[in-house]
Amino acid sequence: ARRDLLKVCGGVVGGLVVGFASGWLGKPAETITKTITQTTTVAGTAPAAKETVTVTKTITASAPISTVEKTIRETVTQAVGEGCYQPAKGMTFSLLMGALGPDPFWVVVARGAEDAQKLLGCKVEINWSKHDVEYDISKAREAIARKVDGIGMNFWKSEGAFRDIVQEALAAGIPFVGFNSDDPETGRLWYIGQDLVVAGEVLGRYILDKWDLKEGDVIAWAQMFPSATYCIKRTEGLKNVLEPAGIKLVGIETTWEIPEMIARMTAWLQANPEPAGILFDGGQILMGAQELLEPLGYGPGDIPCGGFDLNPKITELIKTGWVDVTIDQQPYLQGFLAVLTLFLRAWGYFEFPDINTGSFVVDKTNIDKIAEGVEKGIR
Repeated sequence: ARRDLLKVCGGVVGGLVVGFASGWLGKPAETITKTITQTTTVAGTAPAAKETVTVTKTITASAPISTVEKTIRETVTQAVGEGCYQPAKGMTFSLLMGALGPDPFWVVVARGAEDAQKLLGCKVEINWSKHDVEYDISKAREAIARKVDGIGMNFWKSEGAFRDIVQEALAAGIPFVGFNSDDPETGRLWYIGQDLVVAGEVLGRYILDKWDLKEGDVIAWAQMFPSATYCIKRTEGLKNVLEPAGIKLVGIETTWEIPEMIARMTAWLQANPEPAGILFDGGQILMGAQELLEPLGYGPGDIPCGGFDLNPKITELIKTGWVDVTIDQQPYLQGFLAVLTLFLRAWGYFEFPDINTGSFVVDKTNIDKIAEGVEKGIR
């Protein structure tokens, strides 16, 4: 019956959302079982006689950690079946990623959005950026003209750069939310992502505690995009902690390409050979820490390194000692919850507070557990 099917599908949606909040995704997957009971009344053999036939069908799906290709998408599809009630069928949501392309970090954001699409039955448009404000505005305006059901944007440029387009969408009755990087000045409905200032403070406190820093020490701060929202706010958080302790944070613009980062950081290290540590403002360059230091004669831990975000390479570098710490923002949740909350707004005019996806400290003490999620493409 449709009511029973709704209960099953609703349970899956609710279970996923609650599971995300409690860290369920980091645990080994459990067996999911769906039982469908159908009762049919048919004519019996005697005149006017009837009999009731009950058929029960059980579908079981599991996703053991050892089978890394078992994604959430496949598990849900197998356990629930294509006949599941999908309330967002016919809806379209547009996500403006604000990133140059699907690098290891943004692949995870997109995975979350795509899994929400599969679960809800909607269409999700993934739009990559050129780090050009006018280009992103034009893509948002195209979405407004097509009357999509909701828009999410990474506000990579702050100070109201996207205010007018956000207000244009809202005036047209189209929900507009922020994810990954925020700019409240736009008037967006809510934000899903890391509190970037807090993330900088968390990393600052960690290295003060673990790196045996002293007043006057210098920390190199490798920055892909110094003028981007995420970098400005993480820098603010780091300085909030390090400057009162007398630690100097020196910014070096590196770009996001590892060969260029290595060239620029090598020149800086040759002029400043004994920094107290190196911090990288994002995973795209943090994963080049070994490639930077090893040719210069440094070994794991000789210059402590840390930064932000996760990917398979960073996981390896933490295990081998080239990277001490990274702060994870759980990007899968940013994509998944952007689509889910936009749907709920369009469907039932639901309201949400900002959703902080966390400043999760990852180091050698917990990397083995976290690596399971990285292997599955959800961390």
